[in-house]
Amino acid sequence: MAKYLKLIARIVGFVFGILVFTFALLSGSESNGNDFWAVVKNSPNSFPWLIFLILIGLSGRWTGISGLLITLGGLYMLYFFHIFDSFMWPTFIIVAVVLICGLFLIISYLINSSIFKNPQYFQKSE
Repeated sequence: MAKYLKLIARIVGFVFGILVFTFALLSGSESNGNDFWAVVKNSPNSFPWLIFLILIGLSGRWTGISGLLITLGGLYMLYFFHIFDSFMWPTFIIVAVVLICGLFLIISYLINSSIFKNPQYFQKSE
């Protein structure tokens, strides 16, 4: 189960991250012109998604810490985008996908951790 949660989070994270990274990189560049330097001027807009892609890539080795950082980033996005004040479906879907990827990675890490593999933690102590 943990393996599948991690796999789902990584595949969805990579596909979603690449799509949103590309959109963030190219979406504002037409106001600066339609050349390479316009994309370079607009590249700071895609920096958060580059960090997201790096964290998804690192989740293969460090599942717990990358899942925690992705989840914290998703919670920050809830605050930053004012999800509860001005609700918009596209923003909600973006934040939900980030949070779900992070939570799947955390759950995968917890299932694989030693606390669930050692049954003595779940026995009553007398």
